[in-house]
Amino acid sequence: MSKVESDTDDEFVCDVCGRTFETAAEREAHLRSEGLVD
Repeated sequence: MSKVESDTDDEFVCDVCGRTFETAAEREAHLRSEGLVD
């Protein structure tokens, strides 16, 4: 496996839109704003 621009190991990705976030909290805030979590 070649590592080409994949520094996504420690990032949090939105399963819906594919956006990456630096922290779980940021991703959760995004999910809440999109109405995807309770």
